[in-house]
Amino acid sequence: MTVNYFRPFEKENIALDYDTQMSLDDKELVKTPELVLQIAMYKEAKMVKTKGVFVLASQTIAEFVDAIDCTMDLALCWQDNCDNPMLEDVDWNSKTRTSSAIFLDDTIYIDKRNPGYVDYSVEIIKFLEMHAGNLNRGQQPITKTEDISETRFMDLELHLGLPYVFIHQGGCEHLIVIEQIRLFHPGDDPRVVNYPRQVFRSGPRRLSCGICNERFARWITFNDEDAPSSPCYFCFECFYMLHYSADCERLNDFNAYVYLENMDDRVGYQVALQKFKDSVKVPELVKKEVENSS
Repeated sequence: MTVNYFRPFEKENIALDYDTQMSLDDKELVKTPELVLQIAMYKEAKMVKTKGVFVLASQTIAEFVDAIDCTMDLALCWQDNCDNPMLEDVDWNSKTRTSSAIFLDDTIYIDKRNPGYVDYSVEIIKFLEMHAGNLNRGQQPITKTEDISETRFMDLELHLGLPYVFIHQGGCEHLIVIEQIRLFHPGDDPRVVNYPRQVFRSGPRRLSCGICNERFARWITFNDEDAPSSPCYFCFECFYMLHYSADCERLNDFNAYVYLENMDDRVGYQVALQKFKDSVKVPELVKKEVENSS
């Protein structure tokens, strides 16, 4: 059993330096009494914890949803770059999220903030009504919908340890588990702007190249006749060797997408790509560059 002893929050918080303590305004501070939810996110079906955040009970579900970062929100991961293997003039930060929903007990909470959003609940509720007789004992049918911008966590009846589901980009799913609910205490960060607050992120679990099985996967291909499987993961070296000529001309038909482990992997990807570009310069081109510079 975990017992939380509550005492009113004081402005002189031990976690902050003196200058910061004096500069804080009452509007910037968390209003107590307050509850803090510790929420964990997992990869879909693999049950590998990827992220943990602290969320205030007074915050809306929309604020929590905005703290979920996924590479599938990047436009780069949805663009077929088979004709742009060196990723020239690519926007590494462009995001495409327009629709999302979160399943909590018998309610689907829809993100209606973006124009042109898709209401996932329409087809899901219709499907569940058709298969209502297949629910397991104790399962609740999903029958209601709400707006995530209008619902705060303190308005919900939540269950510790029960897996909930967040879905976005059509079919990308994340399991969400509420691990703990406790009182806010002076040891917590007192600034409202810092919540939801990330407290855990798993290290990258990199996949190996499906060809050499030695280097990290950087590309993923579909409908690729020359690959042993579809989809298939490639490192830089195997990807270019199998699919392109020395002049970077495509040799066959396939779909190729950038493979990123997480949002933080973008910088490492660009560094590795530049190193690969420098290593594959054609000797004739290097000779011309030297002649032109001289």
